[in-house]
Amino acid sequence: MSITWAHNYTVQCICNGRVHGYYALLIPLILFWNVVYSQSSFPQHGLRCSDAITICEPVFITNFSTDSTWLLEALPNLGCLSAVRTTGLSNRVNGAWYRIIVYQRGDLGFGIQPLTRNKTLDATVNLDWVLFRVTDTTGCGRLAEPIRCNFAQQGGLTGAIDSEQPSAQYEEPIRNVNIGDTFLLLVLNPDNHPFGYMIDMGFS
Repeated sequence: MSITWAHNYTVQCICNGRVHGYYALLIPLILFWNVVYSQSSFPQHGLRCSDAITICEPVFITNFSTDSTWLLEALPNLGCLSAVRTTGLSNRVNGAWYRIIVYQRGDLGFGIQPLTRNKTLDATVNLDWVLFRVTDTTGCGRLAEPIRCNFAQQGGLTGAIDSEQPSAQYEEPIRNVNIGDTFLLLVLNPDNHPFGYMIDMGFS
């Protein structure tokens, strides 16, 4: 299987007053940092659309246990995900919201990889996801139809990925995005997998 990797990243954001660009040399440092702090008790965000976690790294790795990230609000229309698996008597949904802001024109792609306890790829875990575009007339509480959606059951790598070998796990990247375009990504964890996942923007 051949997957297209980009040399220039399409997204960045401003964190703590500083602009963070995406460069491949930062990836080993980011991976080390996330392994060291993977069991930290940082405040949990992303359980509401309005409190989405803004992705500020070329590779984002969850630094919290993902077996209890219960969403705190009703879900919007999820397109291809017409039925979302819930857990327990309270019908809780395990997932998290993320915000992606474009700083460079091009195509927007990403990969989502479930991880093992040792932060290697877990090809047995299924993650679902939905991507929304935010515009002047849409946003949390009034989202339009999702522009990408995937609920394939195979497990392993999924996302908006260019590949010479199509897979049910992959959706087409978002073409011709512009500076300032904003997207909301909802990652759902129907298996209540506890060891987290990686969102890799290197597919842009």
